[in-house]
Amino acid sequence: QSQYLPLLIPTQNNKNDHGFGRDLWTLNPASTSPIHLEMFKFLGAMIGMAFRSGQVIDLKLCSIFWKKLVNESPTLEDLDFTDAYAVQFIKDVENVKLGISKEEFKYAMELTWTTQLSNGETVPVCEGGEEKPVQYEEVDDYHKKVIETRIHESDKQFNAVKQGFDLIFPTSCLSILSWREVELRVVGPSTISVEDLKSITYYSNCCPDNE
Repeated sequence: QSQYLPLLIPTQNNKNDHGFGRDLWTLNPASTSPIHLEMFKFLGAMIGMAFRSGQVIDLKLCSIFWKKLVNESPTLEDLDFTDAYAVQFIKDVENVKLGISKEEFKYAMELTWTTQLSNGETVPVCEGGEEKPVQYEEVDDYHKKVIETRIHESDKQFNAVKQGFDLIFPTSCLSILSWREVELRVVGPSTISVEDLKSITYYSNCCPDNE
């Protein structure tokens, strides 16, 4: 996890120090070259090795990644842990729509069928979306396409990671586990109890009862 490498980038919540999961990272949707995809494949093999061996690695990836790894569908809540501002924008537009007329919406919300990815790139969510305004009656469909685009923004990179993981351990077998169980086995617990800490502590020239 480094901003000097092209594979992983901080989530928008991480960048903005806002919302939940402010320490999380995500796959970089801009890294699409053949060498990048090979690097993602190697990353997947490393994650697979950590899962298989039980040797944890320091890897703070968002829930969208782990859910996709166990073939579970991410939700709006997962996007909220990645980009709270994007989710808040969706809710704000819905609230504005409820309070104004169709004609007022046209001038109050100058929306186009686009969204901003985790790397800051603005992309269309449908063909010709950059030039196409969102109409009053299209808000729900627009939101669905935004959510779908954001959740699948790094599918190409994820598929390369999955290929690497499959070289070590078949991802088809992960469906018997929850995404949290897989994450826990790969990265370990986020906190450690005092008792667990004591169990792995070695003392020199003293004992646990010394004050």
